[in-house]
Amino acid sequence: MKTILQIVLLFLFSFHFCSLHGQNRKADSLALLLSQHQKTDTIRVKLLNNLGYSLYLTNTDTVKVLAEETLSLSEHLDYDRGKARSLRLMGLHYDMKANYPLALDFYQRSLTISEKIDNKKGISDCLNSIGVIYSDQENYKQAEEYYVKALEIFQELDDKRGESFTLNNLGVIYYEQMNLEKALEYFKRSLVIDKELGIKGGVAIGLNNIGEVYRDTGEYDSALTYLNNALELTIEIKDIYGQSYLYKDLASVYYLQKNYKQALEYAELSLEYALYNDYFDIQKDVYLQLSKIHAALNNYKKAYNNHVVHKRLNDSIYNEKNLEKTIGLEYHYKYKKEREEARLLQEEELKRQKLIRNSLIVGIILLLIFIIIIVRGWIQKSRINKLLSQKTENIQNKSLQLQEQNEEIQQLYEELSAANEVLFTQKEELEKHRNNLESLVKERTMELERAKDKAEESDRLKSAFLANMSHEIRTPLNAIIGFSDLLADPDIDQQTKNELHSNINHSNETLLKLIDDIFDIAKIESGQLSIKKEHIAVSDLLGKLIPVYEDKKEKMGKSDISITICQSNKDLVLYTDPFRLQQIFINLIDNALKFTESGFVEVSCDKDKFDGHKVVFFVKDSGIGMNQKQIDYIFDRFIKLEENTTKIYRGAGLGLAISKNIVELLGGELWVESEIGKGSTFYFSIPV
Repeated sequence: MKTILQIVLLFLFSFHFCSLHGQNRKADSLALLLSQHQKTDTIRVKLLNNLGYSLYLTNTDTVKVLAEETLSLSEHLDYDRGKARSLRLMGLHYDMKANYPLALDFYQRSLTISEKIDNKKGISDCLNSIGVIYSDQENYKQAEEYYVKALEIFQELDDKRGESFTLNNLGVIYYEQMNLEKALEYFKRSLVIDKELGIKGGVAIGLNNIGEVYRDTGEYDSALTYLNNALELTIEIKDIYGQSYLYKDLASVYYLQKNYKQALEYAELSLEYALYNDYFDIQKDVYLQLSKIHAALNNYKKAYNNHVVHKRLNDSIYNEKNLEKTIGLEYHYKYKKEREEARLLQEEELKRQKLIRNSLIVGIILLLIFIIIIVRGWIQKSRINKLLSQKTENIQNKSLQLQEQNEEIQQLYEELSAANEVLFTQKEELEKHRNNLESLVKERTMELERAKDKAEESDRLKSAFLANMSHEIRTPLNAIIGFSDLLADPDIDQQTKNELHSNINHSNETLLKLIDDIFDIAKIESGQLSIKKEHIAVSDLLGKLIPVYEDKKEKMGKSDISITICQSNKDLVLYTDPFRLQQIFINLIDNALKFTESGFVEVSCDKDKFDGHKVVFFVKDSGIGMNQKQIDYIFDRFIKLEENTTKIYRGAGLGLAISKNIVELLGGELWVESEIGKGSTFYFSIPV
């Protein structure tokens, strides 16, 4: 499990790279940045440290050189954070070389600096690394203490990656103590976090460790599944260290299944990677595996030779001296830390005593100064009191004189105040009159300007109306005269005469309608338009319009327009003027037909807007529609839409104005909703 922990450290310290291939790309990028940044500063320290961590598993000798350079540069700059990271990097180098005493020494030095600057991330990383050392030397109790401390800090920092690594390491020590159930629990907790974070290297570690547990519980098929999945991930992320370890683990499963040929193949693959990359701890385990495999194959000479190499490597890594030195370093740093804490407490106590002594001296000096000031003040006060008694008598005499003068001044002041108050009141009244005058002038000016604008607009509209009336009246008259002259021709046939008679009748109707509109608008303006109310059935009135407009749209050449006059509410009876109501419908339908080239015209009653007192009718079309500006003045007299259309529409511009006035005389309202290109809907309400 040693190598698994080292892989954890790689992910913990190499800025969360997800693969060795990614680390190599990062290393190239960092090397380029270093070549461009030659200045001796903290940025260069960070770049060197980052490069060292990115090369952690691929080039351990270069890592040592980088760590030494970074440490020297950090000490020169007195940059504690850089020193802590470079010391930890040096520890990782010696950890990989299985030189645990030196690795522990550097980890402890890094931890001391991290605690000094309160770098919690650095503290938790060092605690994790030191736990790995103790775990590898089978001091599981000590290792667990360090892992638990690291886990608490990672959870406090909400560092999910660090939490995952530490859970994995705790699983390792439970595994080594054969508490396989608890080990499996921690490995699975770590695996869940790594999958959520998408850390492929961490997932590979979790799969591998779970596979080892299943191997040791005799569930070989499950073990092979987890180990092969882990191997696929390490190959994908180009993790040579992980591949070497997993080949060793697969060999151990095949050995237990007595598949010695497959076991030998995977063990030799693992050894090849370990020898090439100086992975001594893996070499040690694989040589022991090979010894067992060859013994099972009755190749005792090879079994013996591999066992000898294993023992030599094992002795070099776990000799008594190493263990003693490691334990000694632990107590050395504990003693050093306790001594440093005692020294700091002693310094604080000396500072406190010095502060008390200095405060006492300052207090005595201040007391003496205070006494001197009081004595001098008393002497000066005695002199002053004597002078004051002499001056007081003089002042009293002067005071009587001043009092008399003050009374005279007070009287003058009151007189001046009264005069000033009168002047102020007069000034306020004048200011008020001036403001009122300015306001009146401004108001009258605005009224005159509005009246002027209205008069000019009225003149313009009346001129436009008269010009339009001249044209609108001459057009049907000229048609009547022209068609009448044609009727006098004896050579025309009867069909042509009928058509001419029809055209003359149509021109007569147009001229009569125009004259009626002029009379109506004149009556409206003079207030003489009479309203004759009676009870009428709305369905009867609308029914009379259906054949009229079916014929009219044919004459207008708009036979493709659908005209719908809804008579759904046949029981609706209104008390109103039937002639004027019909006039409103005719004006609105004529208007809809005029501005609709194709589509539909719909006439109906809006039931949703019926409130029991007024009924709302509407005439809806799919014509050209209007913009808001046109809607604002569409009901004014003499208004036409030719200004904003490419087509000229005939008419005097009186129909909508007349309709609006009639609706209001009947006690209702007329309004429109429209949008350019989407048609218009004219609504009007009539009291029931």
